[in-house]
Amino acid sequence: MVVLGLAQLCRAIECGDSATLPEYVDCKAQALVARQIATTDPSKQSEPLALTPNSTTLVDKSSGPDVIGTTLSLPGLASKSSLPNSTDLSVAISMYGIYAAVARSNPFAAETYKGKIWWRRLSYTFANSFPADTTAPASQGSYSYGAKYLLSGSRDIADPSNLQKLSQLVPEMQKSAIAYSNIYAEVQQYFYQRFSAGLPRADFIARTRSPGEFRGMIAALTGPDIRSIETIIERRIQSQVDLKRTTMLTIRDIRNRPQLSAAFSSRISKGTSPNLYRSGFAFDAGLGALSSSSNATYDFLNAQTSGSANKHIGRLAEELQWPLQVNTWTSAKIRLVGSGEGDWGSNAAPVYKGQAKLIMPLLSGIDVPISFIYVSRASSGRSDSKLQVSLTLDVAKLAMSVPRAK
Repeated sequence: MVVLGLAQLCRAIECGDSATLPEYVDCKAQALVARQIATTDPSKQSEPLALTPNSTTLVDKSSGPDVIGTTLSLPGLASKSSLPNSTDLSVAISMYGIYAAVARSNPFAAETYKGKIWWRRLSYTFANSFPADTTAPASQGSYSYGAKYLLSGSRDIADPSNLQKLSQLVPEMQKSAIAYSNIYAEVQQYFYQRFSAGLPRADFIARTRSPGEFRGMIAALTGPDIRSIETIIERRIQSQVDLKRTTMLTIRDIRNRPQLSAAFSSRISKGTSPNLYRSGFAFDAGLGALSSSSNATYDFLNAQTSGSANKHIGRLAEELQWPLQVNTWTSAKIRLVGSGEGDWGSNAAPVYKGQAKLIMPLLSGIDVPISFIYVSRASSGRSDSKLQVSLTLDVAKLAMSVPRAK
């Protein structure tokens, strides 16, 4: 199903169904921006819910994956794991992904993807976790459940509010295409006048397509020749500059749109540990390359053993994410993350957490988060820290990063 989806999506990006040139240019502009936003949007959560015991994040994002995502948290690579052979599993799926599965339709078909935009605002998460406590048996693990709905703002490329931004690209692409065509024609004419020696144009063009002969022409160019060619290009290059600037501003504007979602999640113990119920809001915003994620929640900790009291907890959490300008084997960037959390509850002293994390991309849509978390007051009453590694997959991001079909 996924392989079929990737192939069909690539064909859709080629815009082969366009009936007119303006329709084709518009389609290409949207495809270009869609690919950039889909593969770089940091507001789509692929890591486990923040309340799962072995999560690599303190802060939940405002939206889930477009279709489906999964995470393998590896307790065996955690600094305090008692279960070296265990692996936590978390799965997140949007209502759109559920629709596609029930209807047996391809979720990456262009028309289906555009027509079901509102279905992608609702997502669900399930996680099966082993206990974080190094002395606890596997039977003391937990199941976690979550749901979130995007209330306002959308970075979805099919959202009607983004169509006006996308329309700005069309005239720039048209001007750029015309200018490039003129540049190519004038440079070709210059080479023809300089090196044709009376050859018919068709024969000369065939010569320029021979790498050996064309390199010989370049070697024979004089200083005045090079200046003349540069003048031809400089005279028409501004449209290329304008297109790149407009495209990057459009991508940044949509990718950084503020988003607010309402969320509910729960962690249900397999044994006698307390159950946790969390409700609240998640907010994402961007400023340039910097991404910010914020949580404000109410937690209810339901004790399951006699003599233990329930707890009511107010919680605030904040995350800042920076892409590092380091060349990798993929178009995705290595990201540096810093997070903090404060929990203020009844019947207990405040708890503060800090996190430093590095997200290493294997491919666009496949990441390895490496997280170090410090807790000021763990369940034992003492400070604690933990190193955790996981592997995350976002199917839609992976699909959108596939190169164009030839």
